[in-house]
Amino acid sequence: MAALSGLAGCGPSGPDFTEPAKVPAAMLVDEFAALASLSSPLTEAGYGSSRVRVERRGKSELLFTIPSSESKDGSTFLLQFTPGQQPLHSEVKVTIEVPALPMGVNKVLSEQKVEDYFQRHTKALIAAMASRESTSAAAHEFVSMFDALALATNPSLKRKLENDVRTIDLEDGEDTATADEPSDEEVNRGMIDNSETDRGDEQLGTEPQGAEPDPREPEGTDPNPD
Repeated sequence: MAALSGLAGCGPSGPDFTEPAKVPAAMLVDEFAALASLSSPLTEAGYGSSRVRVERRGKSELLFTIPSSESKDGSTFLLQFTPGQQPLHSEVKVTIEVPALPMGVNKVLSEQKVEDYFQRHTKALIAAMASRESTSAAAHEFVSMFDALALATNPSLKRKLENDVRTIDLEDGEDTATADEPSDEEVNRGMIDNSETDRGDEQLGTEPQGAEPDPREPEGTDPNPD
């Protein structure tokens, strides 16, 4: 995939999505740029080397980059802000590139799911700004996603974090070593595709439809006895 840093504008087929905003473009630029400086679980634990970085490109563009040990381009989020059709309105065009890295047996990192997640919380952030409400909840979602992507695209960082956690647990007399599988946060963020079968419900942590009844409950038992 082409590196976004080498592009003058959007990707070869245009932006991945465009979101309108009832907020001036300058305010959006500042709000999104601040995401890269927010504290996160990774930085608080001393793993800041793979945290997201932001580059201001003039007054109307931001380029977020998450370094990856498996891809020279890493994960990139190009945000372009333009005035809207009404005064004090604007829109943001977003182009996302995520390396298609293996995430276990028959699983790969899904760029489409990252785009969907980013768009959903872009809407939430813009809505909060337009309503003059707190943006902290939406900002936290971006920080969590950036951390999850940093772990997913830097296997050595993920292993080091798991080893450090295991060492701490062993000091407490517990051995909680885990296999080299995607972290719970990555799975819950819904960024992993199964290339063999569609198991989206399971990967997102929801119960598959048509689940079998609990064998421990006898048939014909009245769930609400008098």
